[in-house]
Amino acid sequence: MKKSIWKYSLTGLVAIVSCSSSAKQDNREDGFGGHIGVFVAYQSSTSNFNTENTVTTGDPEASQQVFAGPPVELHYNWDQQQVYLSLFNSNELIQLGYQTKIGDSSAGLNYRPSLFGNEAFADPYPLKQVRDTTDTKAHSFDLWGKNILGTPLSLTATYHQFNVENDKAGSTLGIQEQQVLKRSADSLTLASGIEFPVSLANKIFASVELSFEQYRADGDAETFDGKGASVGLFKPLDNQFVMLKFGYQTNEFKTLHPIFGKTRDDDIVDASFIYTLDSPFGWHDTSLAVNASYSDNMSNIDFFEQQNLTVGTGIIYHF
Repeated sequence: MKKSIWKYSLTGLVAIVSCSSSAKQDNREDGFGGHIGVFVAYQSSTSNFNTENTVTTGDPEASQQVFAGPPVELHYNWDQQQVYLSLFNSNELIQLGYQTKIGDSSAGLNYRPSLFGNEAFADPYPLKQVRDTTDTKAHSFDLWGKNILGTPLSLTATYHQFNVENDKAGSTLGIQEQQVLKRSADSLTLASGIEFPVSLANKIFASVELSFEQYRADGDAETFDGKGASVGLFKPLDNQFVMLKFGYQTNEFKTLHPIFGKTRDDDIVDASFIYTLDSPFGWHDTSLAVNASYSDNMSNIDFFEQQNLTVGTGIIYHF
């Protein structure tokens, strides 16, 4: 899918922008501010769902792409509160949000609609023939809290809605089997994490997060419950920031897949590296960022296996 390309590249950009902006937000002044920048990234993807590869033999196929974009954010601050509009900084490319600080705690909510149309195969399963595409739409709501009651605990709840406009999955099957493969879905993800020092002397910190996802598709073969965990290490320096993060999630699907004759079970591992440098080349109010990320979706059904590697760099000016 086209969406997957943005997903793995822009998720890294979100983290980059967040890391390079965090110190500024803690000392923010009332009034307007934001950032503008540019990023360039390379992605290598192996999947049966890349819409650039319209014909498949059933084995995941590789594709590569180089792309660029301008991450932009405009926000307004007042009385320890902030509203913001963000472009090219999230999976859905546009984000509207509100956040506030209460003592040492902060909380907020975000809305992330699709900005541009994405595509998926109307029926991804035919082999050795051209597969037609159809439009997809998605939007998400996030409710989050950080440093809750002065503790290092954070909580996030995300509601996501995904719609496949002309879903013909399993078009060669009977009507009941086609219904089991319907992909439009609603999902709810709950995540809880903490941050703590590993070595105060060396300024090394760690983060741990646990998550649970309920993904309810119109078709039972696409419905699953997911459980995940991630651990990260990060080290802030005088004008630099380094973070290394690893994650794992297991997705257990609800019922037998009518095409492959078994119930799908996925295990997803991912890793990411982020480096930021403030005031590169002596440019004040500017951040240089480098991101590399890798994910591997391992499934008991080979057709669903996917790998993604993204390497990117960007420069951001804060105002």
